[in-house]
Formats: sequence, C-alpha cells, structure tokens
Amino acid sequence: MRADLAALLFLGAFFGFQFIITTGVRVGGEFRPSHRMVSAGVPSTDTALVLGELGRSVIALKIPEIYWDDEKAVRLLVEYFTRRRSSGDLFYSGAHFERLGGGGDAEHVADFFESNDLVAITTLSVSLKPHGATNLLTDPDGHWARLLSLIPRDARLENPGSDALVEEGGPAWELWERLAGSKQYPSKPDGSGPVVAGKLLARKRPHLIPIYDIRIKQLFERPKADHSFWATLAAALRADNGAFRDQLVCLRDKAGIGEDIGVLRVFDVIAWMHQGRQGQVATS
Repeated sequence: MRADLAALLFLGAFFGFQFIITTGVRVGGEFRPSHRMVSAGVPSTDTALVLGELGRSVIALKIPEIYWDDEKAVRLLVEYFTRRRSSGDLFYSGAHFERLGGGGDAEHVADFFESNDLVAITTLSVSLKPHGATNLLTDPDGHWARLLSLIPRDARLENPGSDALVEEGGPAWELWERLAGSKQYPSKPDGSGPVVAGKLLARKRPHLIPIYDIRIKQLFERPKADHSFWATLAAALRADNGAFRDQLVCLRDKAGIGEDIGVLRVFDVIAWMHQGRQGQVATS
C-alpha cells in the first residue's frame, strides 16, 4: 500500500473522516472504476477498495471482470432463467424464486411471511425446520409483520434514502438479526441462520436486500465475519452516477429475462453461476 494512502486511512480512522478510494477492473486496457474518488489528492488504485465511515473501516467490493464481460454474463443469465430439463420444466429451481406466487413483495402479502415464501427459499437450497416455518407463518410475537411493515415495498438499495432501513438499528437490520440469531436476539426460528435470513429478506424486499451465500463470499473475497456487505454493495451501485447499476440493467435487458428481475438478483445470479463454473474448472 502506498505511504500516502496508508496515512490517509490512519487519519480517517482517527478523526472519523468519510471517504471512498476508487478501485475497479481493467478490461482491454481500460480501467473501469467501481467507485468514484471523493477525497482530494488520492489517486485511483487497483488495490482493495476501503470505505472509511465514521472512523470504522470496512473492505468494500472489488467488482470482478465477469460483470463487464457482456457476452459471458448474458450467457450465464440466459442459462439460469431459461434452461430447461428434458421434462420441460426449468433446470434451475432458483429461476422461480422471485416469481413464485406473484412474488414475496406483492402488495397483498408484502408485510407478512406466507407459504409461498417458505417454498421459494427451498428453490435456493435452504429451508426452515417445521417449528421455524410455523413461527414465521403464525408470527406469535408480531415481530415479522411489525418489521416488514416498516420497510417500504419499493425501497431500493441504490437509493440513499434507504440507508436508514439497512443500517444497524434499522428495521431490515433488526429483521435479519431476529431471523439469523444474534446476541441481542438469540431466539431465532428453528432451522434459520444468516443465509436463510438473507434469502427470506431477499424474497420479501428483492430490490433492497441482496442474497448472500458462500459463492458471493468467495467471488468477492469477503471476510469471514461480514457485517458491511449491504453498505458496500449500496456504495458500488451508487458510484460513478450509478455506472455499475446501469451495467446490471443492461445485462438483464440483453438477456431478455424480464424487468421484474431486479438488479440485485442479476448481481447474485451472475456471481452464483460464474463461481460455480470456476469451481467446476478447479475440480476437473
């Protein structure tokens, strides 16, 4: 790390500066940034991006080249959402995730968990135990309906107005903690955990909460204990006047998979498919 960059990070942590240092990928000799540089005097860098926020540093996203390779990325999306088995049904069960039953964010079911939500997460290879499923459906303490009702159906992660929803103490954060289990909320539904919680939230608020699982963690080289993924992805979507978000929309449109598939799901599917392919190559 350059000496001036290290010094800036130290000062930011000490004084509580807010800053973003740009990173990105090189495609055909062209540098494509994933974040805009906002601190004066700091040059762009290809090292890991660091976001200093109120004295707390978090590692932000390094956007892999697959997202800027239109041909490969579109091919992954088309395969995931359209490939069929010999019986005629969709090959990837996850292609049903956001569309099953009209979607978890449909107006008439947006503020409570219902049976379609529980089936939907099984298409992504997770599930709750019977008692946990019953807890979500009956909502005995009223927490699920209370918190979902505080999160607007149209809230989007790329919108700065959504920050209060996903930051620590916000309703989405609390809902995730109650579903995943935490020191503050240890009584999670049976069979739930961090991955299940994330997929349940992604089902109910697909434009606000991204899916986060082992393939995302591996592709983006996230730390073992990662409590900043939502914030760092939000920053990536907003940077450079929304360049990365626009790229995800472009890939979705080229794939022809439908505008009902949100940019967060496009982001997830490309990562999931690409990382799966990389794993196959590594083990073959």
